Amino acid sequence: MFKFLHTADLHLGTSGGNALPGEIAKIREREIRLSLRNLIDLAQKKKIDFLFIAGDLFDQHLISPALLRFVEQEFSRFSGEILISAGNHDPF
Repeated sequence: MFKFLHTADLHLGTSGGNALPGEIAKIREREIRLSLRNLIDLAQKKKIDFLFIAGDLFDQHLISPALLRFVEQEFSRFSGEILISAGNHDPF
């Protein structure tokens, strides 16, 4: 039997836009990154075989090298397969 984990709309790289003051926006961006880390931790703990990300992993088409490295590090911790379906915010 296979185990699947599904998520969507993580919007990595967002900080709440202009709605939040600078320091709070930085905290929010870290919290959003932490959500990916927690997702990978859960997938590993539950021995998930497939992780499906259904759109908007990222929030913008231009992604910083630091954010890409973070995502790569987190994905490399996952021992199963990852399928990403690009959303309207994701670069192809």
